[in-house]
Amino acid sequence: MGDIFFFLKMIVFTVVFILMMQIKIGPTTLEQKALSWIHTTSIMEPVHDVAQGGVIALKSLWSDIVGSIDSNVKKTFNSDNVPGNRSLGIELKRSQAYLKQAAEKAKEKAKDVVVDEVKKDQPVLWGDEEPAW
Repeated sequence: MGDIFFFLKMIVFTVVFILMMQIKIGPTTLEQKALSWIHTTSIMEPVHDVAQGGVIALKSLWSDIVGSIDSNVKKTFNSDNVPGNRSLGIELKRSQAYLKQAAEKAKEKAKDVVVDEVKKDQPVLWGDEEPAW
């Protein structure tokens, strides 16, 4: 039961603290002043340098781990079993009749498009709605 009261006290304390940080003194809030103080103190420069070094170390460690795993996978499996290089030996081919039929449809569609473009470019004579041919 004591844990629940502690939890509730901490929630209340957090809400009160957040509300207090929103109080404006001059043009800025207490929160903005605290953040600017944290960014400008001389203590933060070494902390920033340590954090930057930690990020570089983690990046190097991660690339070493990934490179090790990648090279071990390539050594363990032959190229047919490596993901992305697998071949099931199945080839799907279209029939010659289908290819001829698709080519004929494309030719007809191309002719229709060319004729429509030519009709649009022809001037209309004597008030006709269709161009004179």
